[in-house]
Amino acid sequence: MLVAQFKQTAVAYDIVDEREYRDLDSEGMLLIALDLHRIARVEVDADTIQAEPRATNSDRIWGHRGLDVGRSLRADIETALSYQRMSIKELGSAIGLNNAFPVVCSLMCRRALVSDLSMKFGPDALIALRGQCFAAAENRPTEFVKPPVAGAKR
Repeated sequence: MLVAQFKQTAVAYDIVDEREYRDLDSEGMLLIALDLHRIARVEVDADTIQAEPRATNSDRIWGHRGLDVGRSLRADIETALSYQRMSIKELGSAIGLNNAFPVVCSLMCRRALVSDLSMKFGPDALIALRGQCFAAAENRPTEFVKPPVAGAKR
């Protein structure tokens, strides 16, 4: 089981393929503990975890986890993304980086930035600050949840 924090909500991803057996007593205690701590439970299996393009995107991003991003650069990125989401390429132009991809990946590993990994992740992928979540609509392109700030450039 993996527990992830999203804003004020915690979600426990219960990886069902990894269970050797089901013990009703311990599983019942687990469900009580999750409920007591207000942790939502989502069952996932190997097919879900390995689904493309999410698996490849995750591997590419995780490959940059060791890159150190200085405070000044991180502040520039946060300023650039504070009013709107933008593509990695646009972010690079906004902060003066030729290749912002490794930096963005590193910050995603540190949970500072988010993107929709259900679509191909590359220079044209849209990114946002962690508090500005993406929401997938049915069969429509991913939409940005946070409304744009008045006067912000698009």
